[in-house]
Amino acid sequence: DTTVKSLEGKEKDYVFKLPKNSHELSRLATVMSNCVAGYSKLIEQGTSIIMYAYKNKKVADYICGKNNDLDLKELDNSTICIELSPSSVNHKEILQSYLKHNQEITEEQRNILKVYFDKFGYSFKTSNL
Repeated sequence: DTTVKSLEGKEKDYVFKLPKNSHELSRLATVMSNCVAGYSKLIEQGTSIIMYAYKNKKVADYICGKNNDLDLKELDNSTICIELSPSSVNHKEILQSYLKHNQEITEEQRNILKVYFDKFGYSFKTSNL
């Protein structure tokens, strides 16, 4: 979907990406130590959009398969996993945004997400934001 693809971009030190396929979604789940791999059906049905924002290029290289030697224990908390409502709904929402192990994002990260997704008409929904 061209509209969804247009959500990719940069804000401050963060790069915002969409997993391209179920393999990348699975690798994202590995990086984040979360259940996001289970969202593949929702993504296919167009009822959910999963993105990730990162600072460390090694993370993106691992997720897209360019590098298999990522030491997950060394990762800092700069990678954010994000769930958005579909862009087709009237009220576009950031449904979830977490760090690895479903840890809360920082206030600074929240502000970066707010500025970035505001450009696309998205606003926060969940209490963790």
